[in-house]
Amino acid sequence: MKQQKQFEATLQLLATLDSNELPSALIDSIQHYTESLYKGNLIVSDSDSNNIYVMLSLLRALLKDLCGLSL
Repeated sequence: MKQQKQFEATLQLLATLDSNELPSALIDSIQHYTESLYKGNLIVSDSDSNNIYVMLSLLRALLKDLCGLSL
């Protein structure tokens, strides 16, 4: 039960959101992030790459939990 207490605020937030809101927000964020990097002709730094990886990992977990999709 310790783990459940650790993520209590996160679980409460997820319970209040429509099941499509968080995945949609992540997709939009990833899209805008990568478009900004591309349009600005910027080199993707390690932190940019890590941020995108974390967002994609969270999106995969949400799609698996909310929609049963394993990607």
